[in-house]
This record gives sequence, C-alpha cells and structure tokens, in this order.
Amino acid sequence: MKVLTVSDYLGEDNPSGSGRYLLETAKSLRALGHEVRILAGGEGREECGLFRFPFPASTGRARWLVGGGWTGIGKAHARATEGWAPERLLFHQPLSAAAVLRASGDSVPARYVFHSPWGAELEARGGGRLQRWPRARMARRVLAR
Repeated sequence: MKVLTVSDYLGEDNPSGSGRYLLETAKSLRALGHEVRILAGGEGREECGLFRFPFPASTGRARWLVGGGWTGIGKAHARATEGWAPERLLFHQPLSAAAVLRASGDSVPARYVFHSPWGAELEARGGGRLQRWPRARMARRVLAR
C-alpha cells in the first residue's frame, strides 16, 4: 500500500514528539512492506521519500498562511505525488492536513493521529482565545473529513 504521511513540522536534527512518532510509524510501515512518503514542513533537505514545505517552527503562522503558505504545501504535495498516487493519507496535525485534503480531494482514504488539542494547547501557552477558535475549528473540520 502507498501511504503519504503528513506533518506540519519535522525538525531535521531534533524532531518533536509527533515528529518522532511520524518517523517511527513510517519506519514500521516500511518494514511491513508498505511504500511510504513523508510530507513535512521545516527546513532541511529533501531526500528519498521526504518532501518539504517551508513552515515557521513556532511563530508567524498566520502571516505565513496569508503570505502563501497553502501554496507551498500544495506545491510540496504535487512533488511528493508526481507519478505516485497514495492509497492512504496519514495526518499528524490539522494545518497541513487541511491543505493536503484540499489538494488531493476526497478520493483517498485518510486517517488522523490525534497528538493534542491544537487550539487548547496554544491557549495554554498564552496564545489567547482569539487564536484558539480558528485552530479548533480547523481541527474539527479535518477530523470530520
């Protein structure tokens, strides 16, 4: 089976908890004979099976989105799927999931690994309710899909 696993951010040298989970899941799926490609935000090289899009690690995401962030994810998705059609999508965060769902349509079955409530997590860090609402709404829409 061909699986495209997608994450907002994957640090090259020090992946976050969800990043480590993504990498271990990809490794395990490959060991079972599945063909896996990773689409992830962050700096770093693209290599066999890993496709990158620019993504701010912690701040400036709203400006990033308005400035063409969706387009960057769409272009990386196009590179990752050129000549290769995934049979399953595996998402780790709602922002990149929403963009990939928009680019791929409804034809590919998708699963979402819930790591944390994105909006509530931001509010707990001092992000405020105005930042929580759109993130919670996006997460609900992705989960509904």
